[in-house]
Amino acid sequence: MDYIRWIREKVGHEKIMLNFVSGCLRDKQGKLLLQKRADKNLWGFPGGAIELEYVSGELSAGDEETVELRYFKEDEVPQLVNKQHEDFLADLKQFHGQVLIR
Repeated sequence: MDYIRWIREKVGHEKIMLNFVSGCLRDKQGKLLLQKRADKNLWGFPGGAIELEYVSGELSAGDEETVELRYFKEDEVPQLVNKQHEDFLADLKQFHGQVLIR
């Protein structure tokens, strides 16, 4: 189901608030995991819209949204899907801390 289209059928062109999430995963060599998106055939960080009644915990390629998953060296990242992902990469290059999960 196209979740955004489904919402638009209900509310028309009224303003709506959508929640999206994206993340950065690195392998042991520090390469970044990117997903090639089916809609624009461009690369981006894994993520997407938070959809009603949709639960997933696995990245997968070959579905209606993701063509391919691949790790890239930080200085070899291809053209990204949009400005938000470009900003995400710029922020990432400035980040040198660690996230702790307890």
